[in-house]
Amino acid sequence: MGVRHAAALAFAVVAIGCAHPKPYPVVRYLDGERYEGSFISPYSYEAFVRGELAMADGHPNTAIDHYEDALAGSGDDPFLLARLAEAHEAAGHKRSADDVLSSGLRAFPRGEALHLARGRILEGRDRLAAAAASYAYAVESAPLSERGPLALADVFRRMGEPARAALVLERLVARSPRGATAGLAAALELAVLEHNHDEAIRVAERLMHRSPREAQRVASVAGSLLDRGQAEAAARLFAALPENVGDPRDRLRAFIATHRTDEAEAWLRSHDESALGGRLAVAAAFVDIGKPAAGLELLETPRGVAPSPAVAFVRARAHIATGDFNSALTDLSQIPAGSSVSDKSHALLCEALAARGLPALADELAGAYSKSASCDVGRRKVDSNTVRSSASP
Repeated sequence: MGVRHAAALAFAVVAIGCAHPKPYPVVRYLDGERYEGSFISPYSYEAFVRGELAMADGHPNTAIDHYEDALAGSGDDPFLLARLAEAHEAAGHKRSADDVLSSGLRAFPRGEALHLARGRILEGRDRLAAAAASYAYAVESAPLSERGPLALADVFRRMGEPARAALVLERLVARSPRGATAGLAAALELAVLEHNHDEAIRVAERLMHRSPREAQRVASVAGSLLDRGQAEAAARLFAALPENVGDPRDRLRAFIATHRTDEAEAWLRSHDESALGGRLAVAAAFVDIGKPAAGLELLETPRGVAPSPAVAFVRARAHIATGDFNSALTDLSQIPAGSSVSDKSHALLCEALAARGLPALADELAGAYSKSASCDVGRRKVDSNTVRSSASP
């Protein structure tokens, strides 16, 4: 820190300390969310920001040091304690995380941030019922906040209890002022929960118009829909978002799952490979959208990817798609038994041969790969779409 910067901070601390000998409540904003808590000195706030940056960079142990510095300079603060607990959890210090939360909740039994942090930690440990209880305490502790109800509804959905999730969201919508961000966020979640995708699109557009920061929430909802097999609804939500919001891999998955091949190809060609999962993932995506030559070109360039069973599998898929079965057989022969793609490679070979009208040869080669393998292709019809779906990496 520069001398002038340090002097400015020192002056601020002295000036504020003289004017306010006792801690007083202030409003802070983090990631677009409003928090009320006790005053934090500039030194402590700087340590807190450094902790947040360390967490964002994936360095929770460094973040722990910064959060502890922030607490040393400000006294106990429920929000800082919550962040410290989550840093311990991210670093694998489960006992320390529990200890921080327990001591924090003894000092601040109505500390919403602490109940929310405990809920997120318990969710991460797959203790969903306990997480729901923590979120319910958060709702009780801060009845005007939307964070507790949204988290509670989401964990109810994960628990397979959509009716309870809908009830929580309906209550939040009912008590929120018309057009308020919290109410719109709840209405979006409720529309998705009820499979009312037209309403979800309308609410998402209103939500982003009112608060552009909420675009990330919409992207998260779209990604969740995609994971639950509702690709068409996810694609429609992604279409309402700016292109730079959300995980570009999710949008690509939505394009492929909904057969929007032109959009998928444009997306693949306009984004860096690293943003889409790397060269192999991009090559596989080109095969998925019916552009196997482009996938092969990526894998066979001088700066392609190192040989591996996964590479051989994608190359085989591409060769089959172009009708080059001899090359595909060579690729598949390079995949050792027991590799992560060996079972899929057997299925790919069997179904490709069956699609070519050679079911007996398919079964014979399946037996050569594995004594227990059998394509079972003589009793079912296999077409090129079957080959593509079974060959997805």
